[in-house]
Amino acid sequence: MTSMENSTIALTTGTLPLEADISSANMMPFGINITTVIPEVSDSYSACSSADSCLWAIISPFIFFIGVFGNILNLYVLIRLKFYKNATLSLLFVLAFVDITVLCVGPTRYWIRATFDVDIRDVSGFSCKFHLFLIYFSMHMSSWILVQVTCVRFVKTVLLDNRFIAVQKLVTINNSLIILGILGVVLAALDFHYFFTNGIKDGGCDSLTKEILAFEEFIFTYIDLVVLVILPGIIMTVLNLLIIRQIKKLKCNKRLSTGSDGSNRMSRKGQQPASKMTRMLVFTSFYFVAASLPICIYFIVDSYVRPCASPDVEQSLDLANAIVYLLQFTHFAINFYFYTATNQRFRTELGKIGKGVERIFHSVPSSDPSTSTDYHLRSGTGDT
Repeated sequence: MTSMENSTIALTTGTLPLEADISSANMMPFGINITTVIPEVSDSYSACSSADSCLWAIISPFIFFIGVFGNILNLYVLIRLKFYKNATLSLLFVLAFVDITVLCVGPTRYWIRATFDVDIRDVSGFSCKFHLFLIYFSMHMSSWILVQVTCVRFVKTVLLDNRFIAVQKLVTINNSLIILGILGVVLAALDFHYFFTNGIKDGGCDSLTKEILAFEEFIFTYIDLVVLVILPGIIMTVLNLLIIRQIKKLKCNKRLSTGSDGSNRMSRKGQQPASKMTRMLVFTSFYFVAASLPICIYFIVDSYVRPCASPDVEQSLDLANAIVYLLQFTHFAINFYFYTATNQRFRTELGKIGKGVERIFHSVPSSDPSTSTDYHLRSGTGDT
């Protein structure tokens, strides 16, 4: 094709079509039209773009649904038990609401951010301030409600002597709600600074000045550690140890007071609930500290490490944040199971609900008494 005439090549960028029209004087005219389209790279966000976002996208919904379901069930049972007539049940009722608040504010924010790349704190100045206040206040409130529940248990279990009769009379529903209200005001005042110190800055929710950032990073992290974990943990641990010692003392007195085989058997049956409560108290205190302490320590470490961190170190910090934060949220999700498992009335009412659900799905109930919920509750074999 040495005698090519009228050769025209047109290149167009954009979708990058390539058109070539070639005609020859010695050959029959012909045309070649070639179009090549290179697809554009999608800018859509991937929920699992990093290890920490995968954890938030996958695990946080499970924690949310398990926790909200458990606490709603807790509210329903407490209403049936007429919680307003008992100080401990009233505190547990409020605790369920507070824990639902934590689960709705905490895991949901991180799930939305990991799944849709949208941070609800960045929507407006109010959402930034209110979300920060609500997450800290609800977590602090939950910790101190647990402290108040432990104090009520301590008074009713340990301070049984006539010398403490005045203290016993103070444990009423009205007094418990008054103390709870005072705690709420104090904790709200502690966390209220977020309405003045944070807002939208450079398109994101952040501290408004460098001085405020330094306060939140290097001072308030320690305040949060003390208020959320250290003080409640010490109080709960000490009081629970005294409760455990009192329970063991009562068990020892029961053994000494038994005089025959029959009375011994009755004593052992009476000791079973006490032993279960002892194990529950130890486990709940341990899990409270184990679930809450790591995230507080993380915030302190992050304040010093992240400003000078390399990209690899930042990824490690983000992954550590996801792990310890999810661990803390599990505490609010299963609080319901820990602090109601020692209440026989609650378990009985829960068994009635389960029996009613079973009747709905099974028109003919089982004739085997060993499979009945009431049978297990009466015989004590339903407790684990």
